[in-house]
Amino acid sequence: MSSPITASFRWSKNEFLRAQRLAVRHSREGRLLYRFMMAIGVLILLSGVVSFYQHGIGWPGFLFTVLFSALFFSMPLFARRTALKLYAQKPDRDMEVTWDISEDGIRSKTPLAASENTWAFFQKVLRAREGFLLYPNGRIFHWLPTHAFRDAGDVERFAELAKSKVREYAEVV
Repeated sequence: MSSPITASFRWSKNEFLRAQRLAVRHSREGRLLYRFMMAIGVLILLSGVVSFYQHGIGWPGFLFTVLFSALFFSMPLFARRTALKLYAQKPDRDMEVTWDISEDGIRSKTPLAASENTWAFFQKVLRAREGFLLYPNGRIFHWLPTHAFRDAGDVERFAELAKSKVREYAEVV
């Protein structure tokens, strides 16, 4: 058996936002919602332009249409604000998170809590350039950033271990 892998990082606001952004970007529901909001924004904007030229709705009506479509284009900003509110409610915010990874499972600990899980607990691992999302189910994930590892060798060892232990392993760009 190879030696355990240890990874450690501070659970900061930026880490939380990065993990949320990656989870949404690489989830089916997140991509569909984003595309839907953008399409609605474009349709509203186009209908305003057409109404302006064909029916002469005037500048106030056109300005209202532009502002209304901007609401749909700004949904990522609202999502960021919501994520920051969630982060502010987390009891482990701004704390050091330490992961100990072995063939048998994964242990994580903060000054507030510790958990130990076998690999069977995780259904999916998603590897991105910035780190790994570990999913116990389709909606909940744990974040393990690449910079938390001691070196690139540990990152690759974790990736190989995760590939061999979880049902679904995916790499994204």
